[in-house]
Amino acid sequence: LEAGAPFENPEKWTGCTRRYGRALQLAASLGKLQPLFIDTLARIEAALQKHGVTDTSFLSRELMDVVFDHRRRDLAACTAYAAMAEGIARQLESVGELHRAREYWAAKEKWEYAGGNEAAARASRAAIAESLVTEADLELAKGEPSYSRAAVFMRQAVGILDKLQPESRPRVAELRQLLAELNQKEASRPLTRSEPVDLSDVVAAARKTVEGKSLPDAMVSLATITKLPSRTALEADLRSAMKNFVQFIFPTMIMGPGGTLIAARAGVDQDDPDADPLMCEMVSQAQIGYNISGIASINVARETILAEHDIREHHFAQLAHASGFVPQGREVNFARGLNAGMHGDFVTALHLLIPQLENSLRHILKENGENTIFVNRKGFDEERDLDDLLRLSKTKELFDEDICFSLRALLLHRFGPNLRNLLSHGLLDPAAASSPQGIYVWWMALQLCYAPLLARAAATPSPPRLVPTDQAPSSPDKTASGDSS
Repeated sequence: LEAGAPFENPEKWTGCTRRYGRALQLAASLGKLQPLFIDTLARIEAALQKHGVTDTSFLSRELMDVVFDHRRRDLAACTAYAAMAEGIARQLESVGELHRAREYWAAKEKWEYAGGNEAAARASRAAIAESLVTEADLELAKGEPSYSRAAVFMRQAVGILDKLQPESRPRVAELRQLLAELNQKEASRPLTRSEPVDLSDVVAAARKTVEGKSLPDAMVSLATITKLPSRTALEADLRSAMKNFVQFIFPTMIMGPGGTLIAARAGVDQDDPDADPLMCEMVSQAQIGYNISGIASINVARETILAEHDIREHHFAQLAHASGFVPQGREVNFARGLNAGMHGDFVTALHLLIPQLENSLRHILKENGENTIFVNRKGFDEERDLDDLLRLSKTKELFDEDICFSLRALLLHRFGPNLRNLLSHGLLDPAAASSPQGIYVWWMALQLCYAPLLARAAATPSPPRLVPTDQAPSSPDKTASGDSS
């Protein structure tokens, strides 16, 4: 108590509240009926009475927490401290200190619940929500408002009031309409202009990789024109960057085309064992590489091949029949999807190839002894979806972690384009299908089809021609191993 007394003022309150809290804890351990405990509690409550009327810092808020556990069963104390908290909250609101005011409204709510006054406690909770609405209004009143920042306050208010229904239902409906308007305004705001990135060297290298080659050689070059991002390297780079850049500690939200909130992550803590925020940032950072490779390497090489060769669906049919990645009976789907993408129709390509990529993973896992079926809540057998398949340890054994990471980052994760989930629900926009990331997914399907053939070619002294230039495959049958000879 003596050590805390010099800090008993609004400017140095942290030194006071920590020591007073420890003093009361020690006194309670010696017996709550002892004079020492009674005197210690009285001294702390005297400090509350002294500062509570005019205090606009967190001193009174913290002192209330110190005494709460020892006074919450005293109805008179609950009523008195609830009234004190409300008075300070209203005083803070009158001077625009809304964040501090919300802390005192929360204190009032706690004391009201302890005193059995549930209606007053719910009203205090509603006051917190209205304070957030006021914060949003103040942001919108600025000369250059941030609609996204205002939307954050409004969304928090809606979340609080949602739990206070039914009485809050009309207010929730009203705020949801305002929130939708804010989201639409933010979504329609023009993007900030940035300096253009010079990709001329990347484009020239991509063109040089495939031009002047025979069609089989050009297609192999296209299938190997870039490398998947390294998951290990991404994580190491991000952990290193977190030491120097403060933005990683702040939460991040992703807004959809209509202004809806489609994803969010907490701040990234490099020492936190929870990897979810880190994975969100890794997926987000990987999109840079997908975009550059998709538009400057893959698409340029694709267009160069088209300018030099007459490539048709039967060329991809031969590839599909030869590839161990393609299950028997699914060759037509792969051939049509790969051919559509080769000719720039990525809407058709992705609608055909994304489900087939998932099915191929499932088929290969089954062939390698993995159970891909689970029993659902109704007791029926059900196939695991792509998300579950990528979590299986066997998947990471058969396909390296970079393939698994890129499939998740492009097809499933909300901090990526989320192409598989959007397509499955009919929400995939044609522009998203033709985006650099959509092109990259098409290329991944091509690369995965070539992978077993290239591996076999590397193991034989005289590699086979992988794509014929002039005829369709003579036989659709595969060998027992899944590859044609």
